[in-house]
Amino acid sequence: MVPVLTENMELLDRLTPRFKLWLELDGVTILGRGGALLLRSIEEHGSISQALRSLSAEELGAADPPSYRFAWGYLQKVEERLGAAIVEKRRGHRAGAGGTALTALGRTLLKRFEELENKLTASLRED
Repeated sequence: MVPVLTENMELLDRLTPRFKLWLELDGVTILGRGGALLLRSIEEHGSISQALRSLSAEELGAADPPSYRFAWGYLQKVEERLGAAIVEKRRGHRAGAGGTALTALGRTLLKRFEELENKLTASLRED
């Protein structure tokens, strides 16, 4: 074992632990941080378009801001892997009548991801 020199302690104290969390089903990725952020934003804004406008590409782990088509394809892929809907489209002609909402499964999936992420973050803060 290599001894840690006093002069390096300052450097070591500046290290920050990080982690990547994702949920899998039978070895297939279902949801990661970017997807969870998208679901949270859809829940808050009631619209995929508005959700995307509120998120940066960096937050979603993308080089460029994702398009509506990309986001819709991502949501469909998650639903296909789960075998159940996580979002539902609301149709309407009046202002505010249309949009997208999370299903009960979508809300539960998001809640589970956020709870796990919060627990992991809290455990990394403990010394």
